[in-house]
Amino acid sequence: MKNIFDIPQVDLADIFTQTAIQMGVGLPTIIEKDYWLVKILQCLFTDNDFNQHLVFKGGTSLSKCYGLIQRFSEDVDVTISKKILGFEESTEMVSHFGSTKRKNYFDSLTDASIKYVAKLQGALSEKLQATMMSSDWRLYVDPTEQQNIIFEYPKALTTSMYPDDLYVKPKILLEFGCRGELFPAMDRQVTTYIETIYPEIFSSDPIIVVTLTAERTFWEKVTLLHMLAHQPAGKNLQPRMARHYYDVYKLINSSAVKNKLSDFSLLASVARHKSVYFKSKQASYETAVPGSLRLLPNESLLKVLEADYKAMTEMFFGDVVSFDEIVTSLTSLEKQLNN
Repeated sequence: MKNIFDIPQVDLADIFTQTAIQMGVGLPTIIEKDYWLVKILQCLFTDNDFNQHLVFKGGTSLSKCYGLIQRFSEDVDVTISKKILGFEESTEMVSHFGSTKRKNYFDSLTDASIKYVAKLQGALSEKLQATMMSSDWRLYVDPTEQQNIIFEYPKALTTSMYPDDLYVKPKILLEFGCRGELFPAMDRQVTTYIETIYPEIFSSDPIIVVTLTAERTFWEKVTLLHMLAHQPAGKNLQPRMARHYYDVYKLINSSAVKNKLSDFSLLASVARHKSVYFKSKQASYETAVPGSLRLLPNESLLKVLEADYKAMTEMFFGDVVSFDEIVTSLTSLEKQLNN
């Protein structure tokens, strides 16, 4: 059996293509990006100097660690423990800070996080340098957002398979932050799509990643939808936001979340945390409670989301659920949560 990360670069293109065919995925570029995404997770969470202070979260964790969504999620979202940065304050303590003290506190958090991410970048670069069979890659701190790292991985597939208008770009964004919550979390194993399709041929050492629970991620996304529902008509929407509506749709149809929709203690914890660390009058987190939860935005924004959803269809596996079905399901969920 071959270790997946010991395969010569020249052989990878055919493996990516054959895996895509077996999975029914139209784009081998998705398989290639997944390969490097798992590789970067391996480097990040097998480093004993860092892995005890990081928690993997977001849509990619739902896909890679829990198998709850059938779309390729391409970014890596990670929360850094505030304690390792030298901050011990609880959410309740921070909630009592005045506006100036809170701003200074958050600025200090950001500065500490930027320095930590710089150390991470150096450690990751060393790990990749020691194992990469190609020199055609870059790993660097994002100059426009210094809490992020960008990994431009070596492409085995031809450049023509990455046209400028392709949704999948040949780079991975690692988004770090220290304002998020770390709990509840659990250890989860991640593998490449190649190993899933060809388990008798390829393997890798177990890659264990500390991951935010699916239930917590569900309520994180619900409160995000609640914030967007309060967004004024005419305000621009960031691209690729439709994925959150799809993720909530998939989660409410999963056993991991479906049977826990009446447990609102975690919702209260998420809303409280966001109201302190991501304070926004527009978000209306104080109304993110049963009886006043809103999951769907105004009609004009809904049309923008529908176009955004259609643009990302190449990222789905198997049958693609219609946007209308998602809206219908979330309308029903909103009524259920508020009753």
